[in-house]
Amino acid sequence: MSDTLDQISQKVDQLLQVVKNLKTENATLQGENKQLKAQVADLSKDHKSLSLQAADQSEAVRSKLQLVLSRLDELEELAGP
Repeated sequence: MSDTLDQISQKVDQLLQVVKNLKTENATLQGENKQLKAQVADLSKDHKSLSLQAADQSEAVRSKLQLVLSRLDELEELAGP
């Protein structure tokens, strides 16, 4: 009977250690998760900013190209047939 109680006591001790380990691991993972969420938020902001910059650059290139094409049309008109 004493052996059985000793075995149960050992199992309880083992379970307590497992629970402690899991709590520690959970806290670590929650901290990592929080950091990763912050990184995702930062990268998302960067992506949005870069996308807006690319759109602005595309619009600037489009405007310049239209201006050049307009000038070419003017040159063709001046050159005549």
